[in-house]
Amino acid sequence: MDLREHFLRLASSHGADAQIAERWWRELEARYSAPDRHYHTLEHIAEMLGLLPHAPETVLAAVWFHDAVYGGRANEERSAELARAALSELRFPAYAIEVVEQLILATKRHDPSEVAPQFRAFLDADLAILGSERPRYHRYVQQVREEYSQFPEPFFRGARNAILDGILERPRIYATDEFFARFEERARENIQWEIAMSSRA
Repeated sequence: MDLREHFLRLASSHGADAQIAERWWRELEARYSAPDRHYHTLEHIAEMLGLLPHAPETVLAAVWFHDAVYGGRANEERSAELARAALSELRFPAYAIEVVEQLILATKRHDPSEVAPQFRAFLDADLAILGSERPRYHRYVQQVREEYSQFPEPFFRGARNAILDGILERPRIYATDEFFARFEERARENIQWEIAMSSRA
């Protein structure tokens, strides 16, 4: 997938100036390619887009902006603010911008009740990495650790396992039937494997 072409096509869908669309592409490219990014990169964006081939423009925009700000506090809120600024410049209608903001903020807890049913595949796609094949999952675990390399292993592992335990306690990880059938079983196996591996470290 040509990510630049994908973004520019989306960014220009409401008649925005080509230079403005290009500027926002460069902004996002720089953010997702920052040296402290390891998992939350353009690869993650491409993987999500590949899972949502028929998604509406609001979902596509949410994919592009949901991790635009990462590595500090209030990442979701600041990413939503950036999305509003960008999409306003790109002439997206107000209702679409509000949906995008809501979707980005929902990635804070990945609670499907926070979004309308037709948008829940977006949250599922963001968690699809959990149900990936084991080599990809292993690489994902390493990438996440690199993004939090400033934290000592005991602290990181405690926080990480708390998140993983919370995911396992859910009745289901994926809200949509399509993602549930495709990823649920393997996601639970991967998470249990990661927790078991951390206990041996």
